Amino acid sequence: MRRILWLDNLKGFLILFVLLSHSLPPLCYRHFFTPFFLTMFFFVSGYTFSIQDRFFVFLRKKCRRLLLPLFFLGGTRLLASIVLFDSGKRLSMFPRRLAGLFLQRSGIYDEMWFLSCLFVSCMIFYGILTAASRITDTRGSEHRLIFLFSSVCLLLGFFIIYALKIKLPWETELALVMTEYTALGYLYRQYEAVVDAWKKTPLLFCCVFYAFLTFRLEDDTDIHMETFGNPFLFLLLSFLITLPVLYLCKALSKTRLHGILSFLGQNTLFYFAFGGFIRIFFYAATDRFGFHNPYLLSILCALITAALMAVPAQIVHTYFPWMIGLSKPAEKQKGKETV
Repeated sequence: MRRILWLDNLKGFLILFVLLSHSLPPLCYRHFFTPFFLTMFFFVSGYTFSIQDRFFVFLRKKCRRLLLPLFFLGGTRLLASIVLFDSGKRLSMFPRRLAGLFLQRSGIYDEMWFLSCLFVSCMIFYGILTAASRITDTRGSEHRLIFLFSSVCLLLGFFIIYALKIKLPWETELALVMTEYTALGYLYRQYEAVVDAWKKTPLLFCCVFYAFLTFRLEDDTDIHMETFGNPFLFLLLSFLITLPVLYLCKALSKTRLHGILSFLGQNTLFYFAFGGFIRIFFYAATDRFGFHNPYLLSILCALITAALMAVPAQIVHTYFPWMIGLSKPAEKQKGKETV
């Protein structure tokens, strides 16, 4: 499958907010971007999802694309943190951190948690698509079943998180919640032309309403830690902002920012794995000079991280693509977006 230009732009746009989230931003920033900056990665996964392969072929591809980077990048990040930062103390914690890497339970030394969550959500969604296609042979009914089954997974995930308060291995409870966003991406792909033909005026209303409602989010909103504040408000916000972000990134594909966002989008795993290290040195330097403005420093830190990591990201992408789940470097696409 050839690369889809605007999809790389979307991933690049989202990874900037991931870097910002790792840069100690103030609470008002987090309230703004938390409802979409991770959920839309699952949307992207759904948009590109296919069950044309037999399950074991599908599983092998996902292991290469997600699990290999999880353990390689997660292990590299773990060793780097031991070597660079207080090796004596961190060395004593090595067994627990290593166990956390393999168990991938939320908030318990779950290095590269996003990849384990994405992997499990893909397995769940494969089952949903297979079941829906076997139950009915009409397109509309199949799509309704996909949305119904994914919504049941969403409710089950929230039940485990809020009622049972259980941390399952491999972020399973969070993956159940994120399956809804995978389904939304998949269904958007089926009706993309119809949705894109809608008038854009309602999107402005969605943006204004979104900005207003973000101030209603509770303080403890953190998807990684499986806290959503008011989950119903969180869902409403994440659904409200999805189409505006999609239209924005499609529009950016026609601007000079396309090249930058596309590069970031093709190297999201590298930035996700190692972006936090730049933050440590950045804040050590700014503290030394007495700069303590989180509103400015967090944005500056995210942009500097994106710039400084460009060279190593390109080296890995070109010469060691298997580290980030690629069989070969992504081709540079010109002209129309194709799949």
